[in-house]
Amino acid sequence: NLEEAQEDAHAEEEAEEEEEAEGPQNEVETWFLGVSPSMQDYLPAFREHYFDFANMGLEEFVGMNVRPPLVVRGGSVLNRIEPSVFEALCMKAGHKMLLARALLKLYDKK
Repeated sequence: NLEEAQEDAHAEEEAEEEEEAEGPQNEVETWFLGVSPSMQDYLPAFREHYFDFANMGLEEFVGMNVRPPLVVRGGSVLNRIEPSVFEALCMKAGHKMLLARALLKLYDKK
């Protein structure tokens, strides 16, 4: 039936659009999702918090979220990361550490 075929084609198009929306949309999202598969759970909150920064590069993202070592003395690597990152994403402790280490790795490369 032609009507059913059109409905099936429309449903397939919608599914493809949803898949594209779930994947990374820029350099920062690509990096974020590459930190760990668990970051996928935080992607909606990440997009909501960083929606103004869709065209931001990784270096700029790192620069605004990592504190220089001279500002923070001792303590955990978590202290080097802007706390609002973790708050906005409602991150679990282990995931905070993964993200913090990945951010600091990028920071040390610049």
